[in-house]
Amino acid sequence: MVVSFGGGTTFVLYMALMSTTPEPVCVTGAKADELRRLYDSALEETINAIRAKLSDGKKPEGASWPTVSTRDNGMPSISEVPLFERNGPLEFSSVLEPSWNDDVARAQGKFPEGEFPHLEALVRFVLNDPKVSRTYMATPHEQFLKVLVTMGVESAANMHFLRFGDVVSDVKSRTSVLRPLLIGLTSLIHDGAFAGYPASALPLWS
Repeated sequence: MVVSFGGGTTFVLYMALMSTTPEPVCVTGAKADELRRLYDSALEETINAIRAKLSDGKKPEGASWPTVSTRDNGMPSISEVPLFERNGPLEFSSVLEPSWNDDVARAQGKFPEGEFPHLEALVRFVLNDPKVSRTYMATPHEQFLKVLVTMGVESAANMHFLRFGDVVSDVKSRTSVLRPLLIGLTSLIHDGAFAGYPASALPLWS
């Protein structure tokens, strides 16, 4: 579209036609069931790894959350907490952090390759299936997807410890922390992504 102004200056505007909003993407049927199974296995594996570190005496650190205050003029003020100050809930997955004096281990992070086979299987499943990948991002990116999947499992593990403590997980407890994650990825209510779960787990869905 060409727009001319009185001074003789002409601007050419390039307009991108907006497509209609795409239908929500979700994993259905057998793929949803497999995604649920892989998340459950990865979560159990991560919980067990954290419990092993806790039994060795390693202590979890709390999260550092921004603080909100009110200025004299009534406007809100958001600021970061001082370095090393912890004002949020415990992040039990912090016990998986390698020591600061081990550069090789720190390069691999909390989930070193080969030590979390169930998590790696979950990541591969998401990366290798375009339909599954698109439930996370419209244009899948390998590294971003790895981060999203890993953070989802890590967050669920932290919630499990906050909700149930340092106890052995079971299918019922893992269901309760996985549901908020999987509800957005699968049509689990209609396609039975949790069909294999015992009836005792279902009340946790409400």
